[in-house]
Amino acid sequence: MARKKKGFGELLKQKQKAQDERKNLEKLAQKVQSGPLQKRNTKMLIEPKGAAKMSEVLEDFIDPYLDIVGSKQEHKRLLEVAIMAWNTALLPKTQQTQLLNNMIEEGLSGQDPQAVEDFREIITDMMARKRRYFSKHRRYILDFSLQGTGKDLYLSVVSTLDPSKVPNE
Repeated sequence: MARKKKGFGELLKQKQKAQDERKNLEKLAQKVQSGPLQKRNTKMLIEPKGAAKMSEVLEDFIDPYLDIVGSKQEHKRLLEVAIMAWNTALLPKTQQTQLLNNMIEEGLSGQDPQAVEDFREIITDMMARKRRYFSKHRRYILDFSLQGTGKDLYLSVVSTLDPSKVPNE
């Protein structure tokens, strides 16, 4: 029997990973569509041609903060905070301040004042990072899924289309 080259196994592994990624994206899109968007008759596009993969963009966005993450649960929390900062940074300046204050008031009321200040500092740092390094990305992030274990985590992201590239109907 002929022996398979080492590269063949890697190729099969990559193909399986791509199939798993597609399934995760489809499940996530279905979850988002069955939520508040179901009444809007919203069409979901999975990996639209010519658009950046928002999972890769978000991974780049959180990269400087990964050193504080020790577990999958902490990674998820970091992603949640990063998405809050990302989406808030896309709003007009006056709405950003109001939303940030609302997040703190609703989510951190009764918390240690230092924890509140730390949260505000992290969010404002992330918002500044979004504006400085990711300003060309104007898509809101609607939801995400983090699958896998250890170093083999896979991030799936559902986002809006870039408003400048949406055709007029």
